[in-house]
Amino acid sequence: MGQFPLTLNRFIVQNQASHQGATEEFSSLLTQIGLVGKLIAQDLRRAGLINILGTTGDTNVQGETVKKLDAIANDTFVKIFQHSGFVCALASEEMEKPISLPGNWPHGRYMLLFDPLDGSSNTDLLSHEQIKIQEKGKVYAVNEGNYYKWPAGTQKYVDSLKARDKATGRPYSGRYSGCLVADVHRILLGGGIYLYPGEVDKPEGKLRLLYEANPLALVVERAGGKATTGTSRILEVEPKKLHQRVPLIIGSRRDVEQAEAFIQGRA
Repeated sequence: MGQFPLTLNRFIVQNQASHQGATEEFSSLLTQIGLVGKLIAQDLRRAGLINILGTTGDTNVQGETVKKLDAIANDTFVKIFQHSGFVCALASEEMEKPISLPGNWPHGRYMLLFDPLDGSSNTDLLSHEQIKIQEKGKVYAVNEGNYYKWPAGTQKYVDSLKARDKATGRPYSGRYSGCLVADVHRILLGGGIYLYPGEVDKPEGKLRLLYEANPLALVVERAGGKATTGTSRILEVEPKKLHQRVPLIIGSRRDVEQAEAFIQGRA
């Protein structure tokens, strides 16, 4: 008989016990995030039956067309955490400004920043325990349709990945789905590198620092990988505004370091 799956709630309880000074408050917060995930998953399973596919007709603060699933996922987060008692403010990709929750003052110690539904029609789960990413992989993920928008260093790096060199394990295989979490998840499990670089006309990049780049950087670094803008460690970038954007190069440590060398003109 196979081992019974480890539930999120059980995982949280087990890990709380291993951290001295950990509070039930933070554990409850994580459990509520898990509840939001279940509610969103329920909507996703029924999306085609309850008319929640397609767009709302609105545009969000990023200038992007809002999909119905985005709006529903965002509203689900708000409804769950409005009365949680743990969160004093919420902010997401879909919000122009943070939402204050005065009813949770003064007990609410946390501000929750989130991307309610990555890819709007794609979901993935970081489901493995004690993941350790390989130091070097054989896969790269990048939108090569933007190739001629990139700086020369980025172009040279991607070109190098496709060059034949048996000694260094090249060429790499290209694997890009367009879903950030799914692509980084694949890299996390199998090694390699994901890039969403800055462009000549948009050096700040596209991905949001606070609820896209930072969370993934934390996960990948904890697994032994690396996450950078090309010049700075993602987790050391000081946020200046809520929807701040950054380039993101993330994955196996040696692959990311090689990308940095090209981007910085050292290779």
